[in-house]
Amino acid sequence: MKIVDIDEIKIDEIIKYLKDNKVIVAPTETAYGILANALSKDAVKKVFEIKQRDVSKELSVFMKDLEMAKEYVEINNNALELAKKYLPGPLTLVLKNKKNIPFVKNTLGIRISSYDLIKKIMEKVDFPVTSTSANLAGEKTCYSVEDIKKQFEGKSNEPDLVIDGGKLTEGHISTVVDVTENKIKMLRQGDVKIENAKIKMENDNVK
Repeated sequence: MKIVDIDEIKIDEIIKYLKDNKVIVAPTETAYGILANALSKDAVKKVFEIKQRDVSKELSVFMKDLEMAKEYVEINNNALELAKKYLPGPLTLVLKNKKNIPFVKNTLGIRISSYDLIKKIMEKVDFPVTSTSANLAGEKTCYSVEDIKKQFEGKSNEPDLVIDGGKLTEGHISTVVDVTENKIKMLRQGDVKIENAKIKMENDNVK
C-alpha cells in the first residue's frame, strides 16, 4: 500500500493507476473513498475484496457530469432537478441502470463531486470511477490516512495507492436518494438535507 501526499502526486500518475485497473484511496468532499475504473470487472472485484463486501451490495460511481451520467442511467425529471440544484456536491442519486457496469444489477448510484482532486481526475478519464467509502464493510468511515492504515494495512487485499489529503472534517457523508421511479425516496440523510421534498444544503462550503 503506497502512500503519497496529495501535493506530491500528479494527476497523470493517478490516471495511469486507474487505467491499469489499480485501486486508489483518496479524499473527497465527504470522507476518504475508494477509486477504481468502474467499467473494469477486475478493478471493481478488487474494490469489493478490499472492503470485504458482498458483491450483491449496491455500488456508487463518480461521473464527470450529467452528460456522462446519461450514458449509464435513466435520468428522470426529479433526478434532473436535484442534479441541477445540488450537483456537484455530496448527493448520490440512485437511478435505473442503462449500461452494463460489473456487478451492477438494476440500479446505480451516481455522484458528481465538488472536490477539486476528484474533479480533475474525472476531467481526464472517459469512464465512471467508483465512489464507495474507504472502509471495511461494517467499520467506521475513514477521515484520515491513519484511519485507513488501521483498517487496511497488513490485510491480504490492500489498496494499491493511498493519497494523503490530510485529516478531513469528521461527520460528513453524502445524502443518498432513490429516484428510480421519479419520486424522492430518502435512503440516507447526509450533508444535503431533504425535508418535505424540499432540499437545502447543510453546509454550502463543503470542499
